[in-house]
Amino acid sequence: SSAASDVYKRQGISYQLVRSEHEQAVLGAYFTQSLLVDFVIKALEIFVRNIQNKKIINFNLDDLYLNVNIKILDPACGSGSFLAGFIRRAFEYGREKGFPLKDIASRLVHKVYGLDLDPLAVLVARSELYMLLSEHLTPPFEVNVYWADSLKLAQYIANKKPKTLSDFIPGFEKYKFELKAPIKELEGELENAIEIVRNGVNVIIGNPPWGRKSEVKKRVRKTLENLGVSNPEKLAESYVNKIISVDELREKYFSGRDSNIFIPFVIQALRMLQSKGVLALLVDARFVASQWGKTLINFLKKNTIFLRVLDISKESLFIRATSYPSLILAVTG
Repeated sequence: SSAASDVYKRQGISYQLVRSEHEQAVLGAYFTQSLLVDFVIKALEIFVRNIQNKKIINFNLDDLYLNVNIKILDPACGSGSFLAGFIRRAFEYGREKGFPLKDIASRLVHKVYGLDLDPLAVLVARSELYMLLSEHLTPPFEVNVYWADSLKLAQYIANKKPKTLSDFIPGFEKYKFELKAPIKELEGELENAIEIVRNGVNVIIGNPPWGRKSEVKKRVRKTLENLGVSNPEKLAESYVNKIISVDELREKYFSGRDSNIFIPFVIQALRMLQSKGVLALLVDARFVASQWGKTLINFLKKNTIFLRVLDISKESLFIRATSYPSLILAVTG
């Protein structure tokens, strides 16, 4: 409906207005506008259509949108822009194929998954997806968007370390006294999130957080200067180190001054895909010509059997962020 579409267009902007500038700088939480989301979904569709007949992947376009066994994940879903975009396109595609909208919705509710480390973003994403699906699906039903850190989940699964809520939910110690009632529910969500990552999915879409460590610190320092705080340089360093979680993936790929936070997310996304899975992630285009991007380039070469990088940096559609986007389309081995 037009009302749903209007909310879809506004929800990311509303999320940004709630989040302060320095929080967005650290989280990389810049909303992706609907036109850019639609571009990525369309590019994914064309990519799948072009390679499905070459036996490079194990599913086709019908499966992408309608097969309940083909799972779609955004591992850093934010306010749900890409998941909502995928659902909207799936309704269009299924309707063109003659499927009842209720049937499409009943499939999508078991196909689409999201993870994010920001509890506010998770609430916004859940509300958006629930609204889209409830137009054609009778409540109650659950939306598979969970409050968890994709990179920490990967670390647990790789090393089989003991798991607690505080291990996987950033700032849990700060929130736990406000979350007395839902603790059991959160533990159940964590188990669901672990299962998603452990079992792997067929398609990963989205826009992981961007930002070189030096750029993130610079934006935080500027915000602190505008607020008139004393010693903004020292406070910015402390703030960045405190907010950005430390785990093995971030330590390995985001410890240097010029490392970019999206690199460990792309590497982990490839690991979360099943064999012959499809990746469609929007990233910082500068990685293809930079020293800090070589790690990712080498990883892509070794771990994909089909790869395309579309530079769309001249068509930047982000709000409140200077960005140079490119789209990585790849198939895992």
